[in-house]
Amino acid sequence: MPGREATGLLRQARRQRSTPPMRSPAGAVRIAALVALCASAGCRNLGRVPEHENAVVRGERCLEVRDFDGAKLYFERALQASPRNVRARIGLARTALERGDPQAALAEADRTERECALAQQDRIELLIVRGRACQRLGRPVGLVWAYLHRAYEAGGAETKQRLYKELVRLSGQLPPDAPGLKEFMAAGPPGGAAPWQRIRPRRDWDPAGKSDAGIPMGKPFRITVHHSAHDAFIAGSAARSAAASAEVIRRMHAYHVQNRRWQDIGYHFIIDPRGGIWEGRPLHFQGAHAGAAHNKGNIGICVIGNYDAQGPSTAQVDSLTWLVRRLCAKYDIPSRQIFAHCELKATTCPGRFLKRIVVELRN
Repeated sequence: MPGREATGLLRQARRQRSTPPMRSPAGAVRIAALVALCASAGCRNLGRVPEHENAVVRGERCLEVRDFDGAKLYFERALQASPRNVRARIGLARTALERGDPQAALAEADRTERECALAQQDRIELLIVRGRACQRLGRPVGLVWAYLHRAYEAGGAETKQRLYKELVRLSGQLPPDAPGLKEFMAAGPPGGAAPWQRIRPRRDWDPAGKSDAGIPMGKPFRITVHHSAHDAFIAGSAARSAAASAEVIRRMHAYHVQNRRWQDIGYHFIIDPRGGIWEGRPLHFQGAHAGAAHNKGNIGICVIGNYDAQGPSTAQVDSLTWLVRRLCAKYDIPSRQIFAHCELKATTCPGRFLKRIVVELRN
């Protein structure tokens, strides 16, 4: 019965295909190892990119996790399929920059502009690549500022958030008449409070909120930077919270009034270890911080800490740069009138580490 025999064999073959094969323990171990290897490979895949996957998206994901080899692989694969893919070209430029090859990043940016049709956001991303590449190549800070500031002005809220702190740091190395600098500092941080609302009002540390320092300030024409010279314990306590910083400022005020016999705290602004900026003596009163011969028209800024012993925090440097640049813009104070206390009086204030920052702000 050859027909029946053939039918039986066919049914048996079907049952074998539908029944999962038995796996040995050694086979299970091999499969587990393969799964672990795939997971450890990050963004890269052991096989080819599936047709339904977007190689550019995968490349961008690799770039986010700093898998530069994987990013380059996917961006190049995307360009094989579409040689004028703008996102892939920009991705290659960003990858080169992050890998520490700014020259290659600039070359890729040039090629992108030559060969691709660019949308507005593409041009913004290329400006950012160019600015950061020039910075890493040690090119003039004015050129770096020009690229990044153009990107900032042309970009939306997300771009502004990405670039704001970077531009504030650059502003400390620019002359006050650099294109766009005054307007940038006057505008304040994107999406935040109004510019001067970044400064905590006096009532936050002095509930009475009154000051009668007596001598009118007049128009400010100079800025002097100090440190509080507090030891590490007191400065560390001020870093814990805003309430702790307020307590340190109250103690400074008490010392100035009770021990020094001044009418108020000597400084117009205080910067705490977390970078918080606090209003001190009102600006319409002359300060008591640089010596009687130098207080007139002189805005006093005190940074809490001892900067002969250590450097200021990044947050403090950012806040000091922001505050000094805003004050210069508001009162038309030239950068040559930014001083460390020791440059006006025989003292070690504001400490050797903070003095370097002040000199950078001036020069």
